[in-house]
Amino acid sequence: LGDLVPCKELEAELIELLGKFCCWVPHSVFDETFLVLDEIIRLVDPKSIEQSLLQTLIDALLDQYTSRTKVQGKTIQRVINVMMGLPMMAEPTPEAEAKAPRES
Repeated sequence: LGDLVPCKELEAELIELLGKFCCWVPHSVFDETFLVLDEIIRLVDPKSIEQSLLQTLIDALLDQYTSRTKVQGKTIQRVINVMMGLPMMAEPTPEAEAKAPRES
């Protein structure tokens, strides 16, 4: 999915996939689930996501059974950025991570 570029021709299929994939999120224990979710969201125009699908996505990410990891937290931040019309947020470079303050 990372090699794909957003295109209108695939958008309807990706939105359908997003809805079905949201059902899987609370049942997965793999971080890769969130990476796939990030890519699907990246490929879909945020204006094309209906309110009900957005609610399903948020419910899936905040479900009591959804794995709580750093990757999940980054996905939540990306969803918030997309909802607010901001860029999805790039992965930090090793140099930026080295400069970031550490939690004690």
